[in-house]
Amino acid sequence: MLSEANLWNMREFYQVFPEFDQFSTQRVANLSWTNIRLIMRIDEPSERDYYIKEATGEE
Repeated sequence: MLSEANLWNMREFYQVFPEFDQFSTQRVANLSWTNIRLIMRIDEPSERDYYIKEATGEE
């Protein structure tokens, strides 16, 4: 069973990344859910993208 906190996190994930191509599983295959939750709490999309790129080793 999912906790209320997990449901809120999943809802927030969908709101932050409404188009799945922004957040492809290939980009973040090595990130944990904890890392993803921290990144999705960054308000500025360009900053989120920067941290995703840094964490995944993208050029």
